[in-house]
Amino acid sequence: VMTAVFSHPSVSAFLMWGFWEGAHWRAAEGGAMFRRDWSERPAVGVWRDLISNRWWTRANLVSSAQGSALTRAFLGDYTITAKKDGKQGDTAATVEKNGDGVTRVTVTLR
Repeated sequence: VMTAVFSHPSVSAFLMWGFWEGAHWRAAEGGAMFRRDWSERPAVGVWRDLISNRWWTRANLVSSAQGSALTRAFLGDYTITAKKDGKQGDTAATVEKNGDGVTRVTVTLR
C-alpha cells in the first residue's frame, strides 16, 4: 500500500503515529510496529527496507567532458560529493517538486 501511495504525485510525505503496542489504538490486531517490550514486529523490517533501501537514492556517476552528470533521485535532502584530480567539492542539495521536474546542482571543486 505504501508504494502505491508514495507513487502518487500529490503525496509528499507519510506521517507515522501509534507505533508502540503500549499506546496503540489497535494493539490487539497487531497494528503497532513495536511490542510493549520495544522488540520489533515484522513491519519494522519492511519499513526500514522501503525507507533506507528501495526509496533511497545512491548514485556514483562519471561526468561528461563538460563536467555534468544526470541521475534520477527521490525527493529529499542530499550531500553531493564531486572529485577530480585530487580535488573534492561537497554541497548540500534538496530535490523537490517543481514545474519542470528538474533540479540542478552545481559543485565547485577546491
